[in-house]
Amino acid sequence: MTYYIYSTLATDMNYTEYQEPINGQKVSIVKHAVLVHGRSGVADKNLITPRGVVTKVSDEDFAMLSKNTVFKLHQDNGYIAFEKKQADVDKVIVNMKLRDVSAPITPEFYEKVPEQIAKPDAKSKSRRRA
Repeated sequence: MTYYIYSTLATDMNYTEYQEPINGQKVSIVKHAVLVHGRSGVADKNLITPRGVVTKVSDEDFAMLSKNTVFKLHQDNGYIAFEKKQADVDKVIVNMKLRDVSAPITPEFYEKVPEQIAKPDAKSKSRRRA
């Protein structure tokens, strides 16, 4: 059986599981890694900007993802969802958050949240994006 992971993150995520250190080993060795595609809200070379992206994973990959703390965090925050059968991406992402902090700024961002743009940071003299 396969699972379909739906993402509204602006970047691809490589969720990784590492081996336990062997004989005082200091370098982490990857045991299993699953790439979940992102790039939601990011234009591609044809200037097409998807609102959500789907990635097909196996049962073994999904078992690892369900134990991964970062994957769970993204799921709890509303950026990741999964289904056992493939569905239309636009229908699945209706109840998900459509923008994460790393998403590119668009003209709509300026219209909706003008008070959050370039507020001075209290700890430094620089200006930051909220």
